[in-house]
Amino acid sequence: MKFGFDFLYAMNEFLEIASTSPVKKVCVACEKDAEYDNLTKAYTYIVLRYLLHLKKTLWNQELSSMILPSIHGMHGNQFAAVADLTEIIQDPNLNYYVFTRDTQVSKPVEEMSNLLVEKNVTINQKELKEFLSTTIGEIFSNSINHSNKEAFFFMYDIIYEKREFYLCINIIDFGKTIIDNVRMFHQDSEMPGSKCIEWAIQSGNTTRKGSGGYGLPTLINYIKEVDGELYIFSGGAYYCFDGQMEKITDAGGYLSGTSVTFRVKLFNTEKAITYSGDRLGSISLDNI
Repeated sequence: MKFGFDFLYAMNEFLEIASTSPVKKVCVACEKDAEYDNLTKAYTYIVLRYLLHLKKTLWNQELSSMILPSIHGMHGNQFAAVADLTEIIQDPNLNYYVFTRDTQVSKPVEEMSNLLVEKNVTINQKELKEFLSTTIGEIFSNSINHSNKEAFFFMYDIIYEKREFYLCINIIDFGKTIIDNVRMFHQDSEMPGSKCIEWAIQSGNTTRKGSGGYGLPTLINYIKEVDGELYIFSGGAYYCFDGQMEKITDAGGYLSGTSVTFRVKLFNTEKAITYSGDRLGSISLDNI
């Protein structure tokens, strides 16, 4: 099983069924020879730990032996500089980080921005790095300021697939959803979840007092420009951009919180990314 839209969609369905079922105990099992990538294992572990707060949750031995030895929870202030990419790809272990304050996110925001700028062909690197730091930092901030929860989770991995390198990032919280906040802002408890997501990703729209509303819209613009992938699950709706098509609709399950996942190619030799005068763009390398 690989980390991606299908997995995230299925996990939302599972979480809703497990959390709302009248049963008092949930037993989770996997097949003996099941294979999961590191991000899938880490996400599963985080979801199951959340479920454990709702009702008694048991795992079978196969699932425990697959996840527990290789997935490690770390405090946000333990985040270290990104190591050699080859080492990350070959490492069977993966750390996920628990953040409790905005002030702790500067290091991962800086490191992720550095990866995206320095491992791709870019123009105006300084300006582009500042743009990415602001954009990614806003996603982190949303997990604190909009969720009304003290903690959120961050994980990343470098994936080598079909002779290409990809950076995959996930940020998840289990607090107030985008839908909750938008409905409250508009004082409309019947506003469809998909309409709430659609409103939230428009530039300048924010439920926060003061300025805001640039994190998700600018992230979406960047992901589209670099032909990446972006999946946002929140409440009973989701946003999906799979590299070609954009979709906003109701989900099959319900996530009590918000999960933002994006995947971007590294060492992209097809285009150069530029940022100048508050404008993000790309130039085909065939035209240089």
